[in-house]
Amino acid sequence: MQTTASAKTTTPETVFAHSTKWMANIGGGVLAFFLTPVLYNATDGMIANFTRSNYGYDLAGMAVFLWGILLAVGLFFASRLLIATGTTALGVLYSQKIVSAKKPKGNYYG
Repeated sequence: MQTTASAKTTTPETVFAHSTKWMANIGGGVLAFFLTPVLYNATDGMIANFTRSNYGYDLAGMAVFLWGILLAVGLFFASRLLIATGTTALGVLYSQKIVSAKKPKGNYYG
């Protein structure tokens, strides 16, 4: 499908690619939702202490707040990457298994 004179072409996604993208987005959101509070509670004290000792007490609150945002975004994209990669790898393995299945014995031509 060609759009304008800029020669920008787009190709339609396959069903597998579209499903993989959606599964990765939803799974990444769910994993980020459940893992962010756990990791945030385990690391917010370290971030606050580091900021106080290196940058002063005034920036500790803002640093902890920004750490929470960075943690949530990082977890979302890392989870999304792992789910998409794993799904694609499983799809490739499954398709290889189908292609390399044992062929029936005998003559194919008659």
